Amino acid sequence: IMSQARKLGHGSTFQITVKILRLVAMILWINHLGSCMWYLSVTSGLGESDAWRMDLALDYRTVGFQYLIGLYWSITAMFSGSSFVWPQSDKECLLSTGFIV
Repeated sequence: IMSQARKLGHGSTFQITVKILRLVAMILWINHLGSCMWYLSVTSGLGESDAWRMDLALDYRTVGFQYLIGLYWSITAMFSGSSFVWPQSDKECLLSTGFIV
């Protein structure tokens, strides 16, 4: 594909577009992993308290909603460092800090 784009004279534009798409895909993948980590920490009881699960009433929500809350946490942690979902225990704080770093 790259060689065909160069032949058409679109080599540099195509390469930049591919690099941007790869960067976006990588950011989405990292945020997906962050969401899965958050979901695992909430559902497995890794935290010393049930704060995240209880504050958001996650016992009464669908798995899709729980994943979206985790994705929200992951994106806000990555880009702004603030969220309405904040750590309530040492383990939750460790997870949040580890993901941000």
